[in-house]
Amino acid sequence: MNKDLKKYINKLIDNGWTLEHGKKTFKLRSPKGGLVSCSRTPSCPFAIKHIEADIKRVIRREQNRSEEHT
Repeated sequence: MNKDLKKYINKLIDNGWTLEHGKKTFKLRSPKGGLVSCSRTPSCPFAIKHIEADIKRVIRREQNRSEEHT
């Protein structure tokens, strides 16, 4: 795993996200239950940007759902 990706994941963990390890992938679960799955060894040089976009998408989706229920 890339050192920048590790830093980003550690920030997420500090904010209540959990990290679930698998054989070839890992999953990041938000405090509200949203899930992002990632490769342990991403070959794409833009993998961090893609993961960040997925995380932001999950956060945005969860915020929209909570606004609908208020």
